[in-house]
Amino acid sequence: MNKDSNEKIISLVKGLIAYYNKPEIKKEMTENKDECIKKTLDVHGDFFDKYPTLFHMISNNPYNFEMDRLVEMLNLKNKVKNKEVTYKDASVGLGYKYYDEFVKPGLDDKN
Repeated sequence: MNKDSNEKIISLVKGLIAYYNKPEIKKEMTENKDECIKKTLDVHGDFFDKYPTLFHMISNNPYNFEMDRLVEMLNLKNKVKNKEVTYKDASVGLGYKYYDEFVKPGLDDKN
């Protein structure tokens, strides 16, 4: 398991997003996204090695990445680590939150 601090992870994420926001990279993303992401590995390979899932989440849509959601998850991870909340309670809490955010509105529309 990686032991980088929240600040380090956020810094890496911001660096990757800043890379994708360079005008020449934005252009390349519109012309050949897959090839651009492959080239990004040359520049941000260390990020990919440590956090491959996060790398792909950002790379697939770097212009709409939800930084607030990442910060929330990292803070919750720390609370579990510091035994301020159990893993189960954290998981259930997120489940309810995301159910209310993503599922419930669709159900309300059908009623």
